Amino acid sequence: MCSVLTSESLSRLQSIYEKTRGKVQVVLHGTNEFTPEILAKCIERGVTRVNANKLVLEDYNKYIAENTGKMPLTQVIEEGTMRIQRQLEGWMDSIGSSGRAGA
Repeated sequence: MCSVLTSESLSRLQSIYEKTRGKVQVVLHGTNEFTPEILAKCIERGVTRVNANKLVLEDYNKYIAENTGKMPLTQVIEEGTMRIQRQLEGWMDSIGSSGRAGA
């Protein structure tokens, strides 16, 4: 869905940011096909929250489906959880939120 984000959409985000002077929380949904570069452009234009649930859980869901019943459940859950953590850390780095707790 990357083609959905047009220069007009980016201009609209910029306009909202400028008119509200950053006082509005802008949440971006439907980011499953967005690259880190596209997300960065949105963040530069005032997006303050990104819904990346599907992105973060995709690898986990695939792993769980492929391995449930083939190894001990605790091992499947532990590896699945590590996969979620890796995805979260990668996306946090991509959108610039790593190391910003409490900021």
